[in-house]
Amino acid sequence: MTAAPKVSYVIPVYNEEPILQAAVVDLREQLTGVGFDYEIVLAENGSKDATVRVGERLAKKYPEVQLFSIGEPNYGAALRAGIERARGDYVVCEEI
Repeated sequence: MTAAPKVSYVIPVYNEEPILQAAVVDLREQLTGVGFDYEIVLAENGSKDATVRVGERLAKKYPEVQLFSIGEPNYGAALRAGIERARGDYVVCEEI
């Protein structure tokens, strides 16, 4: 297991297929060169579109991205589960 990141970005996602790829790529670009390790935790919650497939591709391509699904549309539960999974010293809750 790799060392824990300094910051965890937890992002609940629901039916975000059209924008998820661009949003994650943009966040990664903004974090380039900030001087600390980070992770991006995508907390999927019951999407009916291809959000999970897009998130899986992102997690496979970028080691700092992880995806999990709670399987039901519940923003609060997804956010809480994401915070519980976060490994960083600091947790930032984001939206896309």
